[in-house]
Amino acid sequence: MTSVTLLMVMGLGSASAVLFPAMSKYDGAFDDGPVFLGFGLGIVGGAFMGLLHGFSDTWALSALETSFFVYAFFFALIEVLMKYVVLNRPSIRGSHNAFFTGMTFGAAEGAFLTVYTLYAISPAHPGGVELVVMFFFSLSLVLVNTATGLFVGFHSYTGERWYLWGAWTLHVAYAVFSLPLVWGIPGWRWAGFAGVLLFSLVAFLSGYGTIYSLLPSEVEKKMRRRGRI
Repeated sequence: MTSVTLLMVMGLGSASAVLFPAMSKYDGAFDDGPVFLGFGLGIVGGAFMGLLHGFSDTWALSALETSFFVYAFFFALIEVLMKYVVLNRPSIRGSHNAFFTGMTFGAAEGAFLTVYTLYAISPAHPGGVELVVMFFFSLSLVLVNTATGLFVGFHSYTGERWYLWGAWTLHVAYAVFSLPLVWGIPGWRWAGFAGVLLFSLVAFLSGYGTIYSLLPSEVEKKMRRRGRI
């Protein structure tokens, strides 16, 4: 198995690669307190989901012969519910800070899910190419969780429920794209890695591109004066 320390560095590196450029564009548009709290809670959430997967994956899919799709639907629901609870606290609900708190929560969660996921499937002594592939897979986990964090944050701000369904759908779709990796289909592993990365990138960009249209007018004007947007 690959070193846990290496996987943690890889996960946090992926989160940094997503958050720094994404958040810097909107520097000054959000309150630091909720955003940093979101990152801390995301670490806890990622550790919780990793432990839950660790205890239940083999048992649910093998011992109970549970359908992969039923299992994916169930875990997607847990993911969205966890983000919903965090982003609908009274101090965040109805505020545009929910967007950015959702981003940091999702990125941190994806970073720590990297540790569980890659620890389970990676070789003991990965080579250079394998390390690159592992990093991009880690990046896909961060991107899709950041995207769903954004969608749940949009719901927290607007109250529109379709954003919750969108977040749930993104999680399920990511699981479907990862099927070549789950089933270990010969010759399809590279397609699986490429599929989850491209899908998660599109999911993130669709959520990130929505932020501007939902910003309160006073925040938008502030960003324009500072030349951020």
